[in-house]
Amino acid sequence: MHEIPQQSQSQELSRNVLSPDDLPQPIDRPGVDFIQEPQLRDSNITLFVSEASTGIEDPVESTSEQAEIESPSENDPAPAEAAKQNNVYPKYIYRVSGNTAPVDLEQLDKDMHEVLQERRDTLHFPNEKPLTDEEWALLQGEHDGIVAVGDELGVDLRDRLPRRQDYHMFDSQEALSEDATPRFGEGATVNGGFQHPEAGVVWARRDDYVVDTTGLVHETAHAVAVDTLAMNVISETVDENGILHRRMDDPKTDSGYCEDVTPNANDVVILTEIATEMITARAMDYAGHNNVHFSYGALDAIADAMIHEAAEHYDMPPRELADSFMRGALTGDRAGIILLQEAIGEERIALLEQATDVDNDTGEELARTMNLPRAVRAIQRDREGRRMGIFQWD
Repeated sequence: MHEIPQQSQSQELSRNVLSPDDLPQPIDRPGVDFIQEPQLRDSNITLFVSEASTGIEDPVESTSEQAEIESPSENDPAPAEAAKQNNVYPKYIYRVSGNTAPVDLEQLDKDMHEVLQERRDTLHFPNEKPLTDEEWALLQGEHDGIVAVGDELGVDLRDRLPRRQDYHMFDSQEALSEDATPRFGEGATVNGGFQHPEAGVVWARRDDYVVDTTGLVHETAHAVAVDTLAMNVISETVDENGILHRRMDDPKTDSGYCEDVTPNANDVVILTEIATEMITARAMDYAGHNNVHFSYGALDAIADAMIHEAAEHYDMPPRELADSFMRGALTGDRAGIILLQEAIGEERIALLEQATDVDNDTGEELARTMNLPRAVRAIQRDREGRRMGIFQWD
């Protein structure tokens, strides 16, 4: 049986920062201030950085040096190991560029959790229609399913679950687009549902029980998955008291899972989405649902076939590889997707990632090109109105 590679302590620490070349361009949004005391002010956050921790005596200009992370003391457990002891992993991975002084990532994480929640608390769309009591009761059952999946994968998701006020419901796609596109962009709203750390879950009702339930669970799975907050230091100055004042661009949010896998985040965007689909399907199974609407259809079938082929390549149970793949979406761990890439090959994965507007016909052609007969059969069953029979590992 092939052993799933484990990250070393140094790897677990170093994945929190990358060089500026790996970062997306900052978006034109209000910046984030870091000054003397941690407090909320006008949706900005502040962070105290002592003179001793900066080593800076004079005002400085920002450079493109990457952030540093101080090593834990000999008496303290490594952050990664301490988290694993309680199955609690960081929700956010931070990538800081343009700074000259070390960044206190623990304090940054605390402050960003506060500012993002404050933005969620103050968000309101004019045309949104609140969750009904029946919808909220249904979602609480789905939450139990998501928590059960996390427990099975060794990741405690309880503190990541959206609150009732974090769900923003619309009665039509048009209403959602009108309200949300100006703030979150057409790419987020075009499909009638999305998740964002500053919004929570946004969904346009379809009046279809299976589609609505699956869609809400899918976006909730995104809400509990790991995110990257990419931040760029605009300026750093030190005042007469030796206190560092740092100003950062407002964070750009991306999937930490896919960005941590390959140098180019776009290489595994679809695979990242499908990992969330797999979490959704298992959560709904735990919640007692017999029917699941697979958002990506033929692409889901292709990913299912890839995992089965890779598991056979490594002589390991498909469920073991699938679990590692899903765990990565919740923790940022690369192990499962690296195994998949090595077994399937970059060329075939590139074919999947380059696919757009895939229906059953083009999906079946893609599956044949990728030499995935299992996917071809699943797509044919779906065309005939039967269940695809995917994401079943036992």
